[in-house]
Amino acid sequence: MRRRPDLHFHIDAVVRDLYGDKLTLLQLKTVKSNVAKVLNTGLQLGIWHKVLYAKNVYTLHYEKGVTSKQLKK
Repeated sequence: MRRRPDLHFHIDAVVRDLYGDKLTLLQLKTVKSNVAKVLNTGLQLGIWHKVLYAKNVYTLHYEKGVTSKQLKK
């Protein structure tokens, strides 16, 4: 994400980039759940933003009307 902060990343692409395509369905479900937890934690900490109107899509670059604002602490 840091190499391309302006791009939007879907959780499936993040999982595929980290773990490859050779996971069983059970492994894929577990890994996807763990990655989603990490992404949500990063969202709460203000490390990245969630793309509005898209499920499980994140980005480092804030864009008004496209991404969520950082959460207030």
